[in-house]
Amino acid sequence: MPFSEIIGHEHNIKVLQRSIERGRVHHAHIFSGPEGVGKRLTAVSLAKALNCRETDADFCGHCVSCKKIDDGNHPDVKIVVPDGQFIKIDQIRDLQHDLQFRPFEGKKRVFIIDSADKMGLPAANSLLKTLEEPPRDSILILVTANLHSLLPTIVSRSQRLSFSSLRIADVERVLVEKRGLDARSARIIAAITEGSIGKALGEDEGTILEERERVFTAFTGLKRNGMVGIFKQAEGLAKDEELGGILRALKVLYRDMAVSKGGEGIINNDMASRIDDEARELPMEVILERFDHITETEDLLKRNINKQLALEVMMMRLAQ
Repeated sequence: MPFSEIIGHEHNIKVLQRSIERGRVHHAHIFSGPEGVGKRLTAVSLAKALNCRETDADFCGHCVSCKKIDDGNHPDVKIVVPDGQFIKIDQIRDLQHDLQFRPFEGKKRVFIIDSADKMGLPAANSLLKTLEEPPRDSILILVTANLHSLLPTIVSRSQRLSFSSLRIADVERVLVEKRGLDARSARIIAAITEGSIGKALGEDEGTILEERERVFTAFTGLKRNGMVGIFKQAEGLAKDEELGGILRALKVLYRDMAVSKGGEGIINNDMASRIDDEARELPMEVILERFDHITETEDLLKRNINKQLALEVMMMRLAQ
């Protein structure tokens, strides 16, 4: 699969291809952006393009080198992933040991650190030494959904490429073509996953729609729960592994409430009458404020603050 078949990120791909053509690929990259939008795929694609035996500044996807990278057994391409919750210093030390060697059979050695924000401080400091004295024939690519969690000194020594969420229409199209979903379901899932193709393809249609119903019922009934009920609900949400999906679904519902006041375009059109009923009870400024509260909470949760406290504050605001 050549670069042209990657969905979205055209600017970033042009930057990478231009650097390959000029022979000036930076020794360290940071690919940052939301989860599931194609950062790791682009990192692996760059490794293929640097080592492909058939093409220049791109990759064929079928030569020996490309196939070995796909199979995870190319001696010059390594991917580091968290060992448990974190990337440990021993993993970085192993990487540094491998960096001492010249390419075995490719043109460049490529080391991809996936979820680089999961590096502990000792591991991050150890990596920093490598960035200060970069190896000649090796490329480091740090992939992260939380750029602010990386050491500023690591960011300053790397070339950063920012990856944004894909267009909802593009995700819809892929869901229809690859998953065989009908247009309505594809649109709902694409919106709830906020342009993350990885999440959209990884989620089960039935699970997403069931979760959406649970979210609508729980959050439209917050006022009736009282403070004790709100705190209990926040406690349960803090432990829910699907919290990210719940907040995304909630944002889409409030977005639909806002749209219902001004015209057509509701994403959850199978729930249109219920959304209209709820929206009639709320002024537009309140709906927009609640949408902002959810977004602010998502941002806070990325910073590893007290999850339950953040959710309690959000839910009290939504209940006002």
